[in-house]
Amino acid sequence: MRFKRRLEKTNFFNQANSIAFLNILLLFFAFLMLSTGFAVVPGLNVKLPDVVTSSELNKILIVRISADGTLYVQNKPVFTKDIAGLLKESKYDSVFIKADDSANIGILTEVWQAAKDAGIQKVSFVTAR
Repeated sequence: MRFKRRLEKTNFFNQANSIAFLNILLLFFAFLMLSTGFAVVPGLNVKLPDVVTSSELNKILIVRISADGTLYVQNKPVFTKDIAGLLKESKYDSVFIKADDSANIGILTEVWQAAKDAGIQKVSFVTAR
């Protein structure tokens, strides 16, 4: 008489040890999810400046400085010596300086200093980017 040997395919999840493995795996995932919420991200403490939107600026003076050193205030040519008087007599909240990249840096600093002397605290340099 011949006996057939039957081998049953054993599945991983049918074994008793797999339950303990799954418990450890679930505890690991729970620990991982809880611990990543308290992770401290390294970085620098930086105090960012306040943002001024266009609705907060009432009167803006736009000063353009061309490559040859000519000043344009509100699209009208002005002499460099007259910019200080123009800024003092008018009530502007801010000054935007648009200078050509090959403009004289001395004229740019004169306009900036004239704006500061006139009491205008918001002086911005407008760039292409």
